[in-house]
Amino acid sequence: MFRPGLLSGVTEGLEVPGRKHETDNVVDRSSGAPCGCKTVDNPLSALGTVLNSICSAVETNSNAAKAAESKMAAMEARVASIEKELEVKFEQCQTNLHVLLDHVTANFSSFEDSLRASKYQVGFTVRFSADPVTNVGANAIYQFNNVITNVGNGYNHQTGVFTAPVAGLYAFHLNIMGTNESPAVHLAIEKEGPEVIGHAWAEGSTDNYDQGSTTVVVSMQQGQQAWVRHQGGNTHIRGSNWSAFTGLLVQTQ
Repeated sequence: MFRPGLLSGVTEGLEVPGRKHETDNVVDRSSGAPCGCKTVDNPLSALGTVLNSICSAVETNSNAAKAAESKMAAMEARVASIEKELEVKFEQCQTNLHVLLDHVTANFSSFEDSLRASKYQVGFTVRFSADPVTNVGANAIYQFNNVITNVGNGYNHQTGVFTAPVAGLYAFHLNIMGTNESPAVHLAIEKEGPEVIGHAWAEGSTDNYDQGSTTVVVSMQQGQQAWVRHQGGNTHIRGSNWSAFTGLLVQTQ
């Protein structure tokens, strides 16, 4: 590296060939008399001064560059640290978001089930207005014409057929009372298929009134039907409050 002042001693007093000099009266230091020597205006001295200034400026700028480089390295390290922190926080946010979404989804599903259940309330209880009931033929469907409850309008009292307004789990109950005459009466709950899903049997006797009942829980598709059919024996049964057919929606599917 060039050092400031390096050329100052070298360039002083040098004479440049071919250059015109000005004459000065120079005093001889030993005698004190003018010696008639000539001094040279040397351009290398000025060049050395310039070079010294340049070197000083370069050194100053180099130090400034090193300081800036150090600051830049510190900033890069800080940025890397911030990026790492943001990455960790982002992963935490993603985890929390997934937990929140799972919670919202579960609550929404529960709310949807509750809404569906409240929207599709289905239940009926039907009886006979006559007592006894004697107008039913063998293997015929019993038409319970006294409608006590028919939420959802699934039961048709004119046909004796229940039609599921929505797919779900249904419970059915049949209760019958036989007349005081022989033989016994045999009824069954049937589901469209046809499929017998429950039996009720009541003995016939001249000295008492026997009762029979059955309860079933079955899955039904929307539009699927169920009814009570005569299966055998006596076709006469007690009506009014003694015999009834009930069905209700337990849960939608």
